Amino acid sequence: MITRRHTRAIVWTVIILFIWYLLTFTGKKRHSIINIQDNNNNRKFDLSEAHFDTKSIKYVPAENIIQNYKSMQIEAPDKIKWDKLAYVFYVTDEDQILPILINIKQLRKFKTRANIELICSFNIENISKEKNPRLSNMVKLLKERYFVKINLVKPIRSKFLKDSTNWSYSFTKLYAFSLTHLDRIIYLDGDSIIYKHMDQLFTLPPSLLALPINYIKQKDLYKQSKNWFDNNKLDEIPPTPFEYSLSIQDFYKKLIENELEFNNEYFFKFYNNLPSMELTLSIIKNIDLSSYFMVIMPNEKVFEWILTIIDKKGEEEYDMEIVNKIWDPYTLLNNNYFINDKKEPIENEWLNEKILPSLMIIPHYPYGLLSREFRHKLDEHSSYLTSPVDYSYLNNKNNKLINERIKNSKESEEFLNIGDVVEIYPNIGYWDWSWRFNYDGSNKNLFDFLKFNNDKNNNNDDHNDEIEVGMGVDRFGWEGKKIMNDAYYIHWSDWPLGKPWQMFEINDNDENSSDWIFEKISEQSLNECINDINEIFDNLKSGNMIQLEKERKFSIKTCKDSIDSWKLIYTDYRKIMISMEKEISMVK
Repeated sequence: MITRRHTRAIVWTVIILFIWYLLTFTGKKRHSIINIQDNNNNRKFDLSEAHFDTKSIKYVPAENIIQNYKSMQIEAPDKIKWDKLAYVFYVTDEDQILPILINIKQLRKFKTRANIELICSFNIENISKEKNPRLSNMVKLLKERYFVKINLVKPIRSKFLKDSTNWSYSFTKLYAFSLTHLDRIIYLDGDSIIYKHMDQLFTLPPSLLALPINYIKQKDLYKQSKNWFDNNKLDEIPPTPFEYSLSIQDFYKKLIENELEFNNEYFFKFYNNLPSMELTLSIIKNIDLSSYFMVIMPNEKVFEWILTIIDKKGEEEYDMEIVNKIWDPYTLLNNNYFINDKKEPIENEWLNEKILPSLMIIPHYPYGLLSREFRHKLDEHSSYLTSPVDYSYLNNKNNKLINERIKNSKESEEFLNIGDVVEIYPNIGYWDWSWRFNYDGSNKNLFDFLKFNNDKNNNNDDHNDEIEVGMGVDRFGWEGKKIMNDAYYIHWSDWPLGKPWQMFEINDNDENSSDWIFEKISEQSLNECINDINEIFDNLKSGNMIQLEKERKFSIKTCKDSIDSWKLIYTDYRKIMISMEKEISMVK
């Protein structure tokens, strides 16, 4: 006889089995690079063979990248086999060629020593001069003036008809992983502008993929409660500029300064001593990787796996989602990949190792600046300015530079050294340190940037320039003109404004022209920034009123400088575009 108790037991058993079935067989699975090993290599691996920390994803600071590259150029320039390194772009229709040509022109202007290659998904080789003279001229420029190698490929298209047209061809960029005739590539989206020499990224420590995070998604990061920091024995106070610069200098002194060999043993020491993303990933749960800028070691099996993931993708998932599925930083339990299918020898010997890190994070500041950043309010730049390893300190509500500074402000503030300032403002992280004192509304009385003493008089060796990189407080904080000048690569991201090469000529009588929209967006952004500043200062209840008004004026000036910088990058681009159009028209 089945009792009520038996009935309840049966019901609960069925419920538990059903939940187990859902979790085991129907749950959404997150792919990662580890699947490549499991599915393609079909053997067990001995991670003790790895020469690096396989448990942690590392972040390489911008200063260390420059220091390493400069030292390698001095001590071991022959170690870099430039013919096996390349910048790579992709194009799926002829409208994309002009911005790519502009960036290639920039690369040649900055005298890159690497090759330049183009992934092209339509027949660009046999363009008729009579039918399409402009396109024919551009192709001739690519091949004969700028010496670009063109790789013709079959486009990778979305299987979903509803997928956005603007993004449905973006998978084609992932062919970059298949270019195994090269040891390493720097992949760049064409809707961008290269602002500086970038060859230093080729000499990063070996890793299958190195790229910035998609910092624009980190606007709502928060700091953990004090209890979290206490329980984990961590300092709740964020790093100061001095602490940040000390770590850069110590790294240089410890590893780079006296290095002569620049072999793979050195590069894995370099990698192992980099700061880890482990703490950040344990606290922040929504960090994504970007895909508009990637440093790649091409690998055929990785490319095959990418095609498999694309075939299984969901609707409205594009190249960035694919990269994040495979290199998901939250599922990379072992950050390694076994290289066993390189068909051509790796000529850059310092990259030649059978076990590599799968993923490494490179700085979005200064390598991945989004143009819309200049239009944000002054207290919304922390995500860009902060290193990903320090994201756990961010707190949009409580870590505002103006409030923190005004709270302790005096009518006259003159400091003898950085230590005095750090003591007064201990809760201001390095990302907020671009500010001055006693501002009276004019440039001549701006308090000069505080500088660190890096013993320049006591150290006259050849590497002193490397030590100096990024050693000043001016390395930190938001100042539009300086941010623009620091940038190596700016990606156009100013929706609803179109890309700069799509803008019309100035026409004051046409309110539908792109230039009119450009000015309107500029004015709106400036007004929003100024209104936000006024609201902050109007709500301050304490502090010296004269000092507060000086600070208000300086903050408003910073808003204006930021929008002026935003305008300038568009003006600069238009000048380059006009120059390129002349080149195109003069091809014979």
